[in-house]
Amino acid sequence: MSQTHKNKRQNKKKSNFFQRYILDLKIKVLSLNEIQDHLRVCHNYNISIRSIRNILCDLGAKAKAVNRFYDNKVLPKIKIAEADEIYQGHNNMYIGIADKNSNYLVSLTQLNSKNTESFQKFFGQFSNNLSSLVVWMTDGLHTYNPVLNSTYPNITHIICHVHTYREVMKEQEVYNRKARWKYKNLKKMRENLKNAEKYLKNNQKTVNAAINSMNAIESERNQFYLKHGIKKYSKTKNLKHSGQNIKKNFKIFEHI
Repeated sequence: MSQTHKNKRQNKKKSNFFQRYILDLKIKVLSLNEIQDHLRVCHNYNISIRSIRNILCDLGAKAKAVNRFYDNKVLPKIKIAEADEIYQGHNNMYIGIADKNSNYLVSLTQLNSKNTESFQKFFGQFSNNLSSLVVWMTDGLHTYNPVLNSTYPNITHIICHVHTYREVMKEQEVYNRKARWKYKNLKKMRENLKNAEKYLKNNQKTVNAAINSMNAIESERNQFYLKHGIKKYSKTKNLKHSGQNIKKNFKIFEHI
């Protein structure tokens, strides 16, 4: 092997290494200037910003070609596809599609809004490739239902079990809140009833004491009458009428 051929081979290995290294630094969210400074300081490798940009564009084109190759192999076999969105601030979101069985990521795209037009455009591009699709699984966002029903009319649309559980727990919390409120009112009513029973019980004691006192006084009076030979008094009423005036006369308490 000639020295020129060896040098070309070494330069190709070195170039491939730094291409992967540049891609790794870019994935770690470094800017082009930061990548250039890092290579110069840490590896003594001088490269221009334009060359770094060209390397990233070439690698991106290769990645898209590889993705299209695998998408053409995988998409016709997908039966259950799951769609979900990730919000990154106001009017900024990423929406992704993945195969539920193999966790294969079909697409991850940024959308500026979650209106029907944006979703229609995003899902419409997969209508011809997902030939074996049976079920769409989403989180229940209101935009999915009209879009999937129009784009995939013969495919079942269901909500995933996690979001279904959350909705059930929300409804359950409403019932629990009402039950706690009713139990609190019932507990308060029971306390009021208990206080009323206690009050009535105390008043009953007072009434019974008054009745016993009156009975004792009545008994003493009867014994006094019996001791002194006094008979109980009677009351009579005599009414006399004179013209239009009525005069009332009473014969009061005569002792016999």
